[in-house]
Amino acid sequence: MNYEIRRMKSSDSDSVISIFKQGIDGGNATFDKEAPNWENWDAGYFHDCRWVVEDESEKVMGWAALKPISTRECYRGVAEVSIYLDNAVQGRGLGSVLLKKLILDSEEHGFWTLQSGIFA
Repeated sequence: MNYEIRRMKSSDSDSVISIFKQGIDGGNATFDKEAPNWENWDAGYFHDCRWVVEDESEKVMGWAALKPISTRECYRGVAEVSIYLDNAVQGRGLGSVLLKKLILDSEEHGFWTLQSGIFA
């Protein structure tokens, strides 16, 4: 199967939240107990550096985005990485591809440090 990475659109909101919920349900992707609504999710992430990966049928199978780690000015170029994949495509290397895309895009947008918590 072929996959394509493209910029996230607001019309991807249902898929993004659904995949986020899969991460919550799996217990190894976030400490969040409930998925936010789109408005809260959208407000919590930078509007730059948002990507989705979709399959040949244009179904969103995963996403990557950056969120601020602090409101302090000295942390303006530091962001937390979030990458979530639909359960059906985990283990296919799509997370690594999304991470590489996110790193390149983050550098173009002035970020100098990316951090992430990775669950064992």
